Amino acid sequence: MRWIVTPLLLSCLPVAAQQNALYFPDNVASAGTCNVIPFGDNNPTSTTWANQKYQNIFTPAQLGAVPFVIQELGFAPCGSGARQFASLKIQMSLTPSTTLSNTFAANLPAPLTVLDTTNYVWANTANVWNRIGLQTPFVYDGVNSVVVDIE
Repeated sequence: MRWIVTPLLLSCLPVAAQQNALYFPDNVASAGTCNVIPFGDNNPTSTTWANQKYQNIFTPAQLGAVPFVIQELGFAPCGSGARQFASLKIQMSLTPSTTLSNTFAANLPAPLTVLDTTNYVWANTANVWNRIGLQTPFVYDGVNSVVVDIE
């Protein structure tokens, strides 16, 4: 799955905040293989792979050493259309680990729920970045890895 993390860089200067984006593995939304788990498959109305729990880890080597606030996540699906979820919950956690454990709970030592909603409709356009805004921003400390947990 291709990711975009939209951080708001923190600055100690009293100026307007600057918005940037971090792309994984790169900023080309239309390249790579199709994988939309946990959001279903390339047909937005399909229920295959739609009821999943998914985790990904982003290391300091990927995120950098400058603290910032993550305000939204984005994904580049391979199918267009509205995806509807009875519930959507996203948690994030800082962790000193750089790899994921086989135990979901162990990967979230200090979970923060950044999105928890019901009857969520997410309009997707294939091969472009489709953003999901967070209800609660997440602070990356510039030191630890960040685990993103989607259910």
